[in-house]
Amino acid sequence: MGPSNEATEKHTLVLVDQHAASERVILETLLTDLSTPVDPTSPAASFRSNTNSRSEISTNLLEQPIVFEVSAEESTLFLSHAGHFAQHGILYDLHIIKRTRQHHSVAVRTLPPGIAERCRLFPKLLIDLLRSEVWSRVEAGKQSAPKTSAADRNNESTHPWLERLGSCPKGLLDMLNSRACRSAVMFNDELSPAECQDLLQQLADCAFPFMCAHGRVSMVPIGEIEGCGVEGMTRGAGGLLQQRRQSAGEESFVNAFRSWRERVTAGDKDDDVT
Repeated sequence: MGPSNEATEKHTLVLVDQHAASERVILETLLTDLSTPVDPTSPAASFRSNTNSRSEISTNLLEQPIVFEVSAEESTLFLSHAGHFAQHGILYDLHIIKRTRQHHSVAVRTLPPGIAERCRLFPKLLIDLLRSEVWSRVEAGKQSAPKTSAADRNNESTHPWLERLGSCPKGLLDMLNSRACRSAVMFNDELSPAECQDLLQQLADCAFPFMCAHGRVSMVPIGEIEGCGVEGMTRGAGGLLQQRRQSAGEESFVNAFRSWRERVTAGDKDDDVT
């Protein structure tokens, strides 16, 4: 009698950092929210700023605008780049206040859900985000990108936020990364087997399952086990990813991980050279 399937079947043993995995899942959920088309029944759907900008993605209309003063030059820049911020759910009005001399101000009216509450509590974070982004765009010689439909983007990709990632304000990404980290499962939190399986299931659906929000490795394949006889072993992170890749005709989990590590290492070397 030949060896049984169980004796010859290979399983990938994967070590998963539960905090990094949870952080990645939360971050990609927040990024997905940043690409979700605006609900036509929400108050924000009909709002248009006095810069003639509207948001096509889900955004929160603030009860009290967050207002800060800017120079005349900055006011002109915020007007020029209003379309860029609108694409990411940030709408603002521009005002000129006449006192002994003219004062220019920005009144932020809507913010994406992922950062709205924190910006309300700590408005300086938002002010720094906006100022830093507008000046970095000026230095890079960028203008507002052409408008594209959020609904069309959602139809084009399983992860529509990937197409928006390159243009997303750095300060906005930093705040989402921070929120994902603070909301994630902690290192010493004890998870039940069902909770572990649910976390790995969500991780398997991520675009970048191998790293956390800050770029650290979230899992490492330890090796392959033959005939381990452990029921449900393939339901782990390695098994879930490997099953899905094989069914789609893609490379195995281990090979995918190695390819990713090689790209990351090559990128680090390029950074060192530059």
